[in-house]
Amino acid sequence: MAELSQHVEFSEVTSDDILENRRAGWETFTRSATWGIGAIALTLVLLYVLWG
Repeated sequence: MAELSQHVEFSEVTSDDILENRRAGWETFTRSATWGIGAIALTLVLLYVLWG
């Protein structure tokens, strides 16, 4: 088998980088949750109006 040579460079990660990454993830999650809850509520209201 051929030799596999890997070279990985690591860069310094600061707490600000981690915090920004988590903040962006949290904002994406809350936006998705808000739209999801709104869609479910709208679906339930439509079901009630049409078949309630």
